[in-house]
Amino acid sequence: MLVWLLGENVVLADISLNLLKLAEQRFEHHKVSQPCAFAHCDAERLPFKSGSFDFVVGFEGIHHCLVPQAALTEIWRVAKKRSFIIDNLECTLTRALYRIGQSSTLEYSGVKPNRFTLGCLETMIHNAKISRYEFRPRATLPDRIHKFTGDRIGRGIEVMLEELGQTNMFTLSAYHEK
Repeated sequence: MLVWLLGENVVLADISLNLLKLAEQRFEHHKVSQPCAFAHCDAERLPFKSGSFDFVVGFEGIHHCLVPQAALTEIWRVAKKRSFIIDNLECTLTRALYRIGQSSTLEYSGVKPNRFTLGCLETMIHNAKISRYEFRPRATLPDRIHKFTGDRIGRGIEVMLEELGQTNMFTLSAYHEK
């Protein structure tokens, strides 16, 4: 677990007040250090000064934004040293999961998620003026399928999908020049 991402030097931000309240309850329930602040804000217009944070994490949130490019640019702007983003990629696997009812074109929140293509991400990275980065596509089975197959078989399927180029998630680590 990334315990160092918790505690007094952390700000947790979300556009949803309900999710921020839920996060606060979960911190209390699990008896882990609370962030120094819960910030109610829009990822497309973060209320922080440029370079406010050494490390900024965007976890499966950019695809919810009306203008994902704005959110990526904002994450990069407020990061002093590094940003790390995990989000969705469009692929044959995603489209197949839609067809068999294991994924939806609308999420439980009612949001139609953006599914990024590699070309779209390359353009967004360029437009955000990110020059030093590491991009890794990943295959990740939905939780209910992973639970059905078990860890060993599920990971085997994910490895096979990665080898076939059927990745549905990505990680993007971006580094400010030093």
